[in-house]
Amino acid sequence: MGTVYTNLSDINELQTKIMKFIIYWVHGKKTPIPRSEIIKAMEVEGINMPTTREAIYALIRKGYIRESVEISNKTRYVMLRSV
Repeated sequence: MGTVYTNLSDINELQTKIMKFIIYWVHGKKTPIPRSEIIKAMEVEGINMPTTREAIYALIRKGYIRESVEISNKTRYVMLRSV
């Protein structure tokens, strides 16, 4: 019988893609990431906006990101933990 692998992560593949993009942004720009940038990046990957927004909300519920507290007309996120 072959080896059975189990995913120990509590986030799915799309959420992992989003987190990797956020990590890239944070290390490069060192600023909170606008939601619009996440949506643009995921659209390039072929993922539509409503699906991306739901994945972002799931990451907030799971404690990976939170909304930024800066005063702006854009929604921005801050990374709390990494994948």
